[in-house]
Amino acid sequence: MTRKDLFDWINSKIASGEMSFDESSTFVSMTVSFREDGAPTGLDDKQQVDFMQAVRNGMARAQKTNDPELFDRLQAALRTMERYQGEVRGVNMTV
Repeated sequence: MTRKDLFDWINSKIASGEMSFDESSTFVSMTVSFREDGAPTGLDDKQQVDFMQAVRNGMARAQKTNDPELFDRLQAALRTMERYQGEVRGVNMTV
């Protein structure tokens, strides 16, 4: 999934009432990418990102830095991702 795909998925879940705005904050932070100079790159719609692994990595960092609040937020995000893993979305049946 690309960062733009994630952003679109977040918006669809908020619009459908399946996710609150507050719940979306952890996911929204994952849609931002930065260049080496620190400038944001915008919503990349080309690069595929393994967001589940990124969250697992973030959880490991949160444990190492003794940040239980971040760990809990990331763990909740991972559970949400696991719940929706494989969900069919945006299928266009026309050719």
